[in-house]
Amino acid sequence: MMKILIVDDDSTILSLLEIVLESQGHIVVKAESGEEALSLFSKGYFNLVITDICMPGICGNTLLKRIKDVAPQVPIVALTGESESACEPFDFVLSKPFKPQSLITQIERVIPIATKAENCSEPWSHSR
Repeated sequence: MMKILIVDDDSTILSLLEIVLESQGHIVVKAESGEEALSLFSKGYFNLVITDICMPGICGNTLLKRIKDVAPQVPIVALTGESESACEPFDFVLSKPFKPQSLITQIERVIPIATKAENCSEPWSHSR
């Protein structure tokens, strides 16, 4: 079980991701913007972040930079309709539309076993 932060300005995508990830036993926290995602990330521990890239305000590329500044070990996955817009080094980029099994397979490849077992209740701090 992992605690996963999903970020997308499309509520349909958020709902789909939530269903797919919760069916795999994960805890899912949703954010509809990069700003909301940063706020949630600062208050809680996440094993993985899945984000859209093209969003108003803080885009996925900027979100990756801001999260990696405080928690470089957290894998970040990009889901995007425009894969060329992934300017930053995401752990992987999955193009929309995607098959739910493709997402699950990629998550299994990118998440080390140790990360899955970490405590999901501690907030991130700059010392991590």
